[in-house]
Amino acid sequence: MSLFGLDAQNQNSVKEEYEDIKEFDKKHLLAMEKEMMGLYISGHPLDEYKRN
Repeated sequence: MSLFGLDAQNQNSVKEEYEDIKEFDKKHLLAMEKEMMGLYISGHPLDEYKRN
């Protein structure tokens, strides 16, 4: 018996299924990063205007 009530034989029978959803657009992801962490981690909102 495991901590969560599953024995070794039944561990493989529990399968989680999730809906197939679209990923957030880049601007929305950056806004959430800024809100949660206080800074941008994966990019910057002005990166699309940067000259190469």
